[in-house]
Amino acid sequence: MTPASTWMRVSALAPLAGLIVCPIAAATGPAADKLSAGSSFAPAELFEAETIQLTDESLASLAGSFDNLEIFDFADGKIAKRDEDAEEELDCKVFPGDPEWPSEATWDLFNILIDGALRKPLPLASVCYDGAWGPVDQAECERVASQWQTSQLHFEHPTSVMSPLLAGNTCPPTGNANNICTIGGLPVYAVEATDVMQIQLAVNLARNMNLRLVVKNTGHDFGGKSAGAGALSVWTHRLKDIQFYPDYRTSCYQGPAFKMGSGVQSREVYEAADEHDVIVMGGEGRTVGAMGGWTMGGGHSPFSSLWGMGADQVLSMEIVTPDGRFVTASRESNPDLFWALCGGGGGTWGVVTSVVVKAHPQPEKMASMRFTVATGGAVTVDAFWAAMRLYFKQLPDFTDKGFYHYFFLFNFGGSYLFMMGPWFAPTMGRDELLAETKPLFDAWAELGVVVVPEVQEYTGFLRFWEENLGSETAGNPNTLTASRLFPRENFLDEAKFNRTWDDALRWSVEEKGRHLLGFTIAGQPPHGRHPNNSVNPAWRSAALHAITAAAWDDGATAEERSQAAWELTNVITERWREVTPGAGAYMSEADPSEPNFQQSFYGDKYDRLFEIKKAYDPHGVFYAHTGVGSEEWFVTGQDPNIPTQNGRLCRKR
Repeated sequence: MTPASTWMRVSALAPLAGLIVCPIAAATGPAADKLSAGSSFAPAELFEAETIQLTDESLASLAGSFDNLEIFDFADGKIAKRDEDAEEELDCKVFPGDPEWPSEATWDLFNILIDGALRKPLPLASVCYDGAWGPVDQAECERVASQWQTSQLHFEHPTSVMSPLLAGNTCPPTGNANNICTIGGLPVYAVEATDVMQIQLAVNLARNMNLRLVVKNTGHDFGGKSAGAGALSVWTHRLKDIQFYPDYRTSCYQGPAFKMGSGVQSREVYEAADEHDVIVMGGEGRTVGAMGGWTMGGGHSPFSSLWGMGADQVLSMEIVTPDGRFVTASRESNPDLFWALCGGGGGTWGVVTSVVVKAHPQPEKMASMRFTVATGGAVTVDAFWAAMRLYFKQLPDFTDKGFYHYFFLFNFGGSYLFMMGPWFAPTMGRDELLAETKPLFDAWAELGVVVVPEVQEYTGFLRFWEENLGSETAGNPNTLTASRLFPRENFLDEAKFNRTWDDALRWSVEEKGRHLLGFTIAGQPPHGRHPNNSVNPAWRSAALHAITAAAWDDGATAEERSQAAWELTNVITERWREVTPGAGAYMSEADPSEPNFQQSFYGDKYDRLFEIKKAYDPHGVFYAHTGVGSEEWFVTGQDPNIPTQNGRLCRKR
């Protein structure tokens, strides 16, 4: 938008907003300043989107243009007349329909200031319903329904999330009991952010008007962090700049690195790295926002057993903090915030716009293996479980060699299936991998379990990833997942292993009929060295990240869903917790009702994280379910076993 067109829109709006209008010079929007790319406190220059900022000077230049500028002021700004305790006295975030909810004129003004980036999106499946948003659009409804379980449909929408259950599942494409579509736990407004200024104005507006504020990148989070009823959302998906630095230097690192916008996804990460014959760590799923919540939640990767967690790769971040300021977080600049951002969870510290991460040399060769083991024929149930026991007992040996395993263990009504796909050897060729697995397969053969693995060798990670790891399914409202990080000691100590295997892992599949998704993975390199950051300490001693789920049919009642979720939390994974005292769970793939989430997701890092949260966000501008400081808040009207985000956000008193 040009300054002239901005001026015309401001003039047209003036009678509604009570503005004092005069011409405004603008960089993009009327509140923007254009700063130097070299103004970052990190060696990497700012991206173009990061040079467009809100400053005290740009706000002051608008002071004569309208009379309610304080709603966009910084927390420490000079324009607003402040009552330091006012926010503390409010019980709940302002909700649509409240007298304090911003007027349409205010939203229109906000949209002008952010250069037309404000969105008021309808739920994706609203086209399948007659109602306030119009009649059914059958063709579009069929398109949405056919793509409902694809990640792309949801990450390309400003507010849709991959786990609709946690947004209340109030507008499914297949209809619901009342045949009514509502927004539910999805935000009311979203800022499609393409520069820092837009994010700063959104943060300031939310803070000054006591609005709920959430951050969405792709919406992959399984815990509902990207959802929030009545909220304003900042959508970072468009921040996709990428810059390679062949020789990046800081006080503690010298080597190749990338600076990437927070909207960059795993596929884009791997493709960019491949162009320079290096590897940058990212998620397994192709559409995961690798520079967003994945990194801030810790981030596990096929290379974690070699190089540690995704958060361990971070050299610096650029972030809009709760006070509206744009700062660099690194070991040299705002080191406490940097420590918290590297593992302390997404959606709770501010809005990250870019991340600088290490790049690693591409191994000369790597290999992957796939195979299945199923009961039936020569493989008896007893032989199957004996083979599984042998495999699980060796998990620490496998992670010590840098292996990464992605496997499923299924119970189909008393018939069992184990699917390995893939067994990834990041530093070995085909023959070496076959030699390493021969002792296990020989031992299985003695039990009557014979496997014929498919083995492939690769000279680049991108091709391996494209052939072996794909996009996750999305949009399933009938599943709730939970997980646990099992320490290596649980497999090395015989007594602990017997209890772990017999009373927890095998028990949950064989006796409770659950399926299990497993990652044989370590959260630190074999030498044990890793950066000092806020990654869950349970990752550092883990040999297995195990996930299971509760599931129900489409026709399940609310009571049946709640009971299934209760059993997942209080029976299945409670047994997992009993055999792993003091361990934890991966916050990004965990039970949203995880008991004592502070210990499970953050371990002994939590007290320091809480102090940093209070220092940077004393009024709770950012809330994320199970995020640091979230215990001070609650969402109204919740099933205690399925904590959705479709209620008011209120303070606990």
